Amino acid sequence: MIGVIILTIIAFIFSIILVLIDSKKENNYINYLPGINCGGCGYGSCEGMCKAIEEDFENYKKCRVLRGEKLEKFLKECKKDA
Repeated sequence: MIGVIILTIIAFIFSIILVLIDSKKENNYINYLPGINCGGCGYGSCEGMCKAIEEDFENYKKCRVLRGEKLEKFLKECKKDA
């Protein structure tokens, strides 16, 4: 019985670590997107757009709302990571 409890705790800890690692990867771009989930880019949400940017950085151009100062900040902060 104690073995099951220990394995459950270990699995829980590993799952938290995996979620934190995965969320940090996405947050690279998601923090700079408008966050209105308009779907104008064709991806349905800003999270979908974030994944598309991770595949090809040039996909940011499909975001119709990312303009002006937000676009400049996005390019300044994220272009160096691409």
